[in-house]
Amino acid sequence: MKNDLVLRMIHRPGRFIISSDAIVLVWPAERVDDEAAAAINKCFILGRHRSAVQDVEYAIDQLVEIIMWAFSPGINDLLTAINCIDWLGVALCRLACLPFPKSWYADDNGNLRLIVNPVTFADITDAAFNLICQNARSEASVAIRLLEAIGMIARHVEDDAYRDALRRHLIMIERGSRATLPEEWDREDLTQRYQMALQALDKEAFSTSAD
Repeated sequence: MKNDLVLRMIHRPGRFIISSDAIVLVWPAERVDDEAAAAINKCFILGRHRSAVQDVEYAIDQLVEIIMWAFSPGINDLLTAINCIDWLGVALCRLACLPFPKSWYADDNGNLRLIVNPVTFADITDAAFNLICQNARSEASVAIRLLEAIGMIARHVEDDAYRDALRRHLIMIERGSRATLPEEWDREDLTQRYQMALQALDKEAFSTSAD
């Protein structure tokens, strides 16, 4: 790199920023001339709306938005919500099998050039499950389908950090829903799906370590 710079990205693609926000920090600052600044600025696209380009959370958010719409009192379309949960599960199964971005990148000579704040599998699970869990704890069918989805995803997970992220959501869903479901049989079904999902996570951990 001609100017021998190190860049640190502050925001991930898709993040909301205001005009005074810095997007990237550059070191050392005294080597940043007008030509370098222009070249760096050309690497970023700003717009009023998010897009799916380099922003995987956007696609997840769109599915979650449909689920939230289906929960609304004027709609109350639980079948649509459950179908979207199934597609969230499929999406996370695929993502679990793909490499996620690194937090740093070097040039051909091994010199550090770029530090980023990459999206992680835990970020994706938070985007997929947090809002649903917070708004659907009293819906037995939704809570049960979420647990089933996590159990399905667990069969595609090999990374311990991924497994920990799924286990955290599994516990939150079971704990929050069990406290709000009035029907005992619903609570029993919830507990059964919870135990099955836990077994799927533990089984994957065992089979991966045995290999």
